[in-house]
Amino acid sequence: MPDRISEKSFENQGIDGVPTQHEGINSKRSKRKEFNQQVKKYRKTKANYKNNQEKVINRGHLDSLSKHFSFNEKKSGQRVKPRTENLY
Repeated sequence: MPDRISEKSFENQGIDGVPTQHEGINSKRSKRKEFNQQVKKYRKTKANYKNNQEKVINRGHLDSLSKHFSFNEKKSGQRVKPRTENLY
């Protein structure tokens, strides 16, 4: 393998091999674009998954809290003080 770059062909240099072709910056643009789209899709899917997990957790909290409220408390959204006076 020569230490220097030469304008001569491999055949003229006495090298038995197939030369590589130079690939410029634009040659892999489509691969980078495809990769970036996959990354964006992965991030979006991950965010949706996390959001759905939070919804499930919050729904569980809401269900457990709603067991402790009466119908009127659920309807008004605030806790009503229980009556302690004697009704008889």
